[in-house]
Amino acid sequence: MAIAQYNKNLRGLRERCGPTISQAKTIDVAECAMTFMVDAAAAKYNITLPSASNAGPGWWCKFIMQATAGFDIVIDPQLTASNNIMATAFKDDDASDSDEAAKSIAFDATAIKGDWIKVWTDGAYWYAWGVTSVNGGILDDQAPA
Repeated sequence: MAIAQYNKNLRGLRERCGPTISQAKTIDVAECAMTFMVDAAAAKYNITLPSASNAGPGWWCKFIMQATAGFDIVIDPQLTASNNIMATAFKDDDASDSDEAAKSIAFDATAIKGDWIKVWTDGAYWYAWGVTSVNGGILDDQAPA
């Protein structure tokens, strides 16, 4: 068996691919370690994460824009207390923007194909980071739809 054939069958070497998201969706705890493609929006919508305590330490998922967003797409961590998410976005000019008290993180309407956000929890707090090719393509503290 060729190494490439063998490697594609080893669990853990490939990220799990979830369904394409094109409208409001609640992510389930069972969808840990999944990468979701996010489609262009016809209107602003939310992607709701499980609570950090229900997800548990080490839970994560990743969102990748499949096309230009068109409208804001808000990743909502269902916060019940302040300071439960730290959002960091890297911009095209190599500058970064971080907020240790953000309430959400979002793809702005200007986000383009390939921009991504990854969220991770330690069971108490949500952490988010991402890369965007346009200035302001990822924003924090966006109000849910």
